[in-house]
Amino acid sequence: MPEPAERPVMSPSTDSSRIVSCRRCRTENEVFYTYCRNCLETLPNEAYTTRDRSPRRRGDRQDR
Repeated sequence: MPEPAERPVMSPSTDSSRIVSCRRCRTENEVFYTYCRNCLETLPNEAYTTRDRSPRRRGDRQDR
């Protein structure tokens, strides 16, 4: 008998790891938004701040 899931996944917007709160108005936004839907504050979005997505990378060349 399979074990029951811890919680049902209804949609990506219900997954708490994919939600980021706005610093200014505390509106919850999905992580793929760059700006808050309510007040257009820039979100602290990990997808846009990681070093891997940086266009210029100096010193850490791993393709050699």
